[in-house]
Amino acid sequence: RSQDALAESNAVASEAILGIRTVKAFANERLESAQYRCAVQRYYELGLVQGLMRSLYYMTVYTFLMNTLVQAVLVGYGAILVWHGTLRVDGLVAFMLYRSDLQTWVGQILDSYTQLLRGA
Repeated sequence: RSQDALAESNAVASEAILGIRTVKAFANERLESAQYRCAVQRYYELGLVQGLMRSLYYMTVYTFLMNTLVQAVLVGYGAILVWHGTLRVDGLVAFMLYRSDLQTWVGQILDSYTQLLRGA
């Protein structure tokens, strides 16, 4: 939606610039300026909403789910495996470090995908 709003504001500006003689002949400078201002304001407002949604997404998915919840579940399950002797402590630590690296790469892939969707 924000890409559509940006395209609309660019179309309004292009129309006014290409038809500047017609705009001046009918003394519509203020009207064209107001239309462009409205189109840019819509793009700005959509950008604010998009920023808010993105920050909520990162706050819930990245901070809470990926860092807190997943880590707690893995440490808890790993502690159970260590307690039963199925896993050694050094193996659990290594797994947690590898998980951190994997989480970083998966996060970057998901970021790339969302950027790709934004551009489409």
